[in-house]
Amino acid sequence: MASKKIQLKIISPERVVFDETVDHVVLPSLAGEIDILPGHTQLMSALGIGPVVVFNEGVESHLAIGSGYGEVKDDVVTVLAETAERADEIDEERAQAARNRAVAIMESKDKASEHDQALVSAALQRSMARLKVLERFKKHRSHR
Repeated sequence: MASKKIQLKIISPERVVFDETVDHVVLPSLAGEIDILPGHTQLMSALGIGPVVVFNEGVESHLAIGSGYGEVKDDVVTVLAETAERADEIDEERAQAARNRAVAIMESKDKASEHDQALVSAALQRSMARLKVLERFKKHRSHR
């Protein structure tokens, strides 16, 4: 019989960001969202920049990750992320400023190298993920 919970660990180079037993989690894979429930088959997947949504006993938690890898094995989900932040740790003004800077660079007439364009695109994706997580967090908090 499958377990009714999964252990979720989200680890960045700086710290363990999340380590709790939960009902299920939605991760941003490169091919789309992966919804992981107890009893999920073993899986290893590259993860993209985006929101992580955690469900536990009717409560949603929101995090933003900046790419990485996820592994599912024996009802343990381990995420190794380049960056990871809980919604309540995100500075909205800073995320908005980062988004605006990235957009301004992308729209400038000065053509950056392909490498610089990739860095700016990744910065834009990270800022948009943070803002999306904040939006979901605020919306969910207002419905309580």
